[in-house]
Amino acid sequence: MIEGLEIAAEVWVLRTVETGRNTGVILGESGSTVVDPGAETEEINAVDRFMVDMESKVEAVAFTGNVDVLPFIAKWPEASAIPHSDLGIAHPAAPGWEMTPLNDTGRMGLYSKKSRIIFCGDMLRSDTIPNLKSGLDGYLEALDRIEALDIKVVVPLYGVEARGKREIKARIEQDRSYTLSLLRHVATARAANAPLERVLAVAEQVYEDYPHLQAHLRNIEYAWS
Repeated sequence: MIEGLEIAAEVWVLRTVETGRNTGVILGESGSTVVDPGAETEEINAVDRFMVDMESKVEAVAFTGNVDVLPFIAKWPEASAIPHSDLGIAHPAAPGWEMTPLNDTGRMGLYSKKSRIIFCGDMLRSDTIPNLKSGLDGYLEALDRIEALDIKVVVPLYGVEARGKREIKARIEQDRSYTLSLLRHVATARAANAPLERVLAVAEQVYEDYPHLQAHLRNIEYAWS
């Protein structure tokens, strides 16, 4: 099931209820920009139905993460595919929106200074801990850069958006606190020459009832390497 939510004038989120995944849609005069579309058939069909309802068409597809764009080019062959690495590109269907680097290792956001909205990809989720696969230092850098922007709405790839400076700051501080705590924990364990296997086993015992245990264990492995 897909729910549509207008988060600002001409800016929508199509959210998959079962997974919480967000597809952004920025409506324009000649067409629309779709942001981080889901690859599932239901998600793609939801975009097509939304275009019909809004009497629009997909003119550009933007990605905040490094994904295979070919399936989306095949689905919307007349649309411009905008990879996450294209900085400052002029979006044909979304004037004023630009791909903004959030760190030096590839994290991107699609940001509108006028609307003060950012689609930030896989970070700042309200329902889980950060995914630190791309690196802890890079994640902390991305948090700093988002914090420095003038933003009133943050739209993550998954989950409910954050609205207002207080809620955005709370999410940033939550993710920063977790990441720094993990860094300290791993640094202490390595200084004590504890093997990774032992650290993971202890964490699994201590956080046995933690709802995000598996994600936390993966983050320990990412931090370790």
